[in-house]
Amino acid sequence: MNREFYIGLVLLFLLVMTALFGPRFAPFDPGYSESVRTVVVDGENEYIFAPEPPSSRHPFGTDIYGYDFLTIILYGAKYTLGACFLIALLRIVPGLIWGIGAGMKKPSSRKMESAGAIPSFIILAFILSGMTFNTTMGTVKLFFIQTALIALIGLPGVITSIQDKTWLQNREPYIEAARSCGAGPFRIAWRHIFPHLRGATFTIFMTEVISSLNLIGQLAIFSIFLGGTIATQSPPLLHSATNEWMGIIALTRTSINSRPWMLFIPMTAYLLILVSFNLILHGIEKHYGKKYGKTPFL
Repeated sequence: MNREFYIGLVLLFLLVMTALFGPRFAPFDPGYSESVRTVVVDGENEYIFAPEPPSSRHPFGTDIYGYDFLTIILYGAKYTLGACFLIALLRIVPGLIWGIGAGMKKPSSRKMESAGAIPSFIILAFILSGMTFNTTMGTVKLFFIQTALIALIGLPGVITSIQDKTWLQNREPYIEAARSCGAGPFRIAWRHIFPHLRGATFTIFMTEVISSLNLIGQLAIFSIFLGGTIATQSPPLLHSATNEWMGIIALTRTSINSRPWMLFIPMTAYLLILVSFNLILHGIEKHYGKKYGKTPFL
């Protein structure tokens, strides 16, 4: 039994359910904050100021502005998971089409490999900074534009990987046999090459999901958040328009010593995503490793 795969799948299922239905169970509205509230202790009023540590009223505590962390996490889950899945999908679909088509003709060139020489987050930081801070664009529209650009910057690597795998597969004897029987390029690609690349496709997809999460986290360090960054001058503050988890981590990273719950809670949620995807990835590699180990001629 492939335990790693099923454990990762269960974790991912719980995360997806949280993203889909979590906001319905949020204790507060996402725009509601309690920077200061009054409680009665021994008949006297006492004032509690934000940020509050975890309590019965705020199970995950509050941030420095008084926003409930549990509410923030539940509302930001759909943007966090949606971004990494969408980016990976926008890379793998054109990457498969382009990579298989090109790999049936020639291996990848060094020009394509050199496209990834410059760190992606540096290029994206220059492109996205102008449209992200205090944008007049809608949150959802900006979210899709950002994910499309992030997907585009990583597309050459996916194409190169699939092209090389296709080139190696295209030189196998059974492909030559299919050609000699009159099979055309489309039939060879669809009926012979793509089925063999199925395991590699799943592996590349999960790898791109993890890669996109890390890239979004790097952009968040530069205060470039998915859906937009709300910046105020007086006082000088930054907010994430969508409450995506990497943005929360970036905003709370300086609170590790004085208010550790503000960092540990979103960091734990982020690590759960990475753990689930890594377990699924290892499970897929384990499955196809055993499968092809028994049938090396494939």
